[in-house]
Amino acid sequence: MVCGAGSDSERLVTIQDPAGSLVGVEEIAQVTGYRVAAAAIEQAARR
Repeated sequence: MVCGAGSDSERLVTIQDPAGSLVGVEEIAQVTGYRVAAAAIEQAARR
């Protein structure tokens, strides 16, 4: 999970079964996917 998403203190954390472990969890059925060529990812990673 991303904690503090969009802020300067953004960090990744791992929580087993977040829906069962966290209080006040809301399910959001919204998915956005992107198909990106590997070369484009590699080029962006070098910047």
